[in-house]
Amino acid sequence: MTPKTPVSAAIGGLIHELRTEKGLSLQRLAKMAGIQSTALARIEQGLAEPSIRILDELARQFDMSVIQLMKLAQKRKPAKKVDSAAVLTRIGREIAELPESLGDKIDAAEAATVKHAMHVCAGNQSAAARLLGLERKALTRRLAKAERARRK
Repeated sequence: MTPKTPVSAAIGGLIHELRTEKGLSLQRLAKMAGIQSTALARIEQGLAEPSIRILDELARQFDMSVIQLMKLAQKRKPAKKVDSAAVLTRIGREIAELPESLGDKIDAAEAATVKHAMHVCAGNQSAAARLLGLERKALTRRLAKAERARRK
């Protein structure tokens, strides 16, 4: 993966912030801007630098120009770097160590962890499974279990 640069991190963080403030999902904003959701996820994470065309499309979705978007990004303070993979791996281990008597609480915590792993990996189940140290089939079962619990 390409390392974050201060510029790509600032732009990505701002786009993520604007998207969440507007209540848009990653997939919805990507579709509106005419790009793949995985590309938008990499931009938001600061792992990819968008072209001017993509910046223009994204800026339009927030009713601003590229220049306004860049000025806002320039004013942002650098965010503290958090290693999501390490955090998710640690949480996964801690959940596995909880006693079975906690039942529903374990299921809820596990569902939240799996959901976050899927978000971090832009919906890629194989990558999320690797991140959590699971086989893909186990991740699929956990996603189904989380969906059933959510419907209750």
